[in-house]
Amino acid sequence: MVDAQFMVFNILGAEKPNTGWPKDTHGAQGTIIPTESGYYRQNLVRGNGTWLIELLRITQNLPLAF
Repeated sequence: MVDAQFMVFNILGAEKPNTGWPKDTHGAQGTIIPTESGYYRQNLVRGNGTWLIELLRITQNLPLAF
């Protein structure tokens, strides 16, 4: 069995202002927006010396909008 978590983010760095960053600014500047997260869960079987995927489940953690 393989149980792997995945996360997808849209990351956009902020452009440095012409006057520079304010005095108390520190760390990375910009936005990080999570767009997808969940799990891949796979059942594996061995056949003819090779691992094969018997079952694959993808579970989403964030709500889906259609």
